[in-house]
Amino acid sequence: GAINAVIETNFENALSVSKDVDKNFEQRIENEHFLPIPIGIKDLNDVAGMKTTYGSLLFQNNKVENDDDVVAHLKDASAIIFGKTNVPEHGFGATTTNPLQGSTGNPFNPSLSAGASTGGGAAAVAAGIVPLATGSDFAGSLRTPAGFCGIAGMRPSNGVIGTGRRSNIWSPFDVEGPIAKTAADCKLLLSHMAKSHPLDPFSKPQLTDLFQPAKEIDLKKLKVAISHDLGFAIMSKSYARIFYSKLEKFSSLFALTNFAHMDLSTAYKTFMTLRSVGFLGDFGPMEKEFGDELGEVIIKELERARKLSSENIAEAFLDHSSIVRLSDAFFSEFDLLITPAASVSPFEHELE
Repeated sequence: GAINAVIETNFENALSVSKDVDKNFEQRIENEHFLPIPIGIKDLNDVAGMKTTYGSLLFQNNKVENDDDVVAHLKDASAIIFGKTNVPEHGFGATTTNPLQGSTGNPFNPSLSAGASTGGGAAAVAAGIVPLATGSDFAGSLRTPAGFCGIAGMRPSNGVIGTGRRSNIWSPFDVEGPIAKTAADCKLLLSHMAKSHPLDPFSKPQLTDLFQPAKEIDLKKLKVAISHDLGFAIMSKSYARIFYSKLEKFSSLFALTNFAHMDLSTAYKTFMTLRSVGFLGDFGPMEKEFGDELGEVIIKELERARKLSSENIAEAFLDHSSIVRLSDAFFSEFDLLITPAASVSPFEHELE
């Protein structure tokens, strides 16, 4: 109760699926796409027979009839849907708290944030409630909660998990991904989430090598770049100190380590502009129906978005393209870029 990670359970269906798995285990075990493990599903994804509330009072009775494509793909692998995990209101915010379900507490200290927006999933995994959880990442929503809760979260490359869920199918930002206690378990869940989708223009053919054992890499051949702030991010001094103290323990394993990063001087402005465009598309029509009931965060973002000019948006698209080109050139020189998972340590919910 203090953690408040799982906000709706699915036990009756989970037991039914488990019994079916037991009956057909010998036939299914030979199939690569088989993951009969309890999984927490983020409360932005539709699960048939359950509510998708988005952490909003407006959707507190939103019981859905069909699975979305991500959940359906997991069910095809006999995944056991344990329940829904908590999110911030409408999936946006720096901490997982909302007026419908309340706040998700960090398992190490429930008075502190578990991060957002996959805070419910990260807290559920870290606390041992479920071994795996699904999440999504727009601007750190898989990575920050994992960092806050001391586990692993991965934002895959766009299109690895093809989906028709995005309202704007051309958005490069909203990506589905796994949460688990270890990188190996993230790979396990990712292999069963990965798929193509005909309505996803970024969609890639299913990566079958995800089902194979991880390849060993000779670390002594890797050229590694290190940056605590990427040249533009505000970073806690204590977090930066911890980051570099950890790096000292293993940086000698690589062929080369340099303090370097690509030029991201326009990154914040570019992201905030393109994020605002997305907000207008997602929530502009909803504002006409619900008005201020959408919540303060969404209303403020819509106000910010409507101040943008067409020149601002055009500039952001060009800068975004430039960042991709600069990053591509950067990784022709380096194999890895190591950064902190978050810029601050977990904070009290009310400090958001």
